[in-house]
Amino acid sequence: MRKTNSPKNNPRPAQGQARRPCRLAHPPRRLPPLSLHARRRARQRDISPEAIRAAFDHGTRAIKSNAYYFQLRDKDVLRVGLPELARWIGTTVVISLDRRTVVTVFNVLAAHAA
Repeated sequence: MRKTNSPKNNPRPAQGQARRPCRLAHPPRRLPPLSLHARRRARQRDISPEAIRAAFDHGTRAIKSNAYYFQLRDKDVLRVGLPELARWIGTTVVISLDRRTVVTVFNVLAAHAA
């Protein structure tokens, strides 16, 4: 017979047990300073500080490849009801997991258009 409630077979906590907090679940609250690389990329890719701020404040958050990604999508513009953000759709800000630095910035729409 197979044991279904053993910790080996069931990594999720049983009903009523608390889960351990995940440090990845808490993205940074303030926009950290841009690294030299991020500043250069923003200049090269013509991404304004306002676009970076909009992606950070209103964009969809994700955790991939050991970094926080903030991407401003068309759904986000509709959700917040600010049509002036539409010109920055596709802007993505990558922040290190230690939340101290903006690693890089890019625009996914511009990257695919090239």
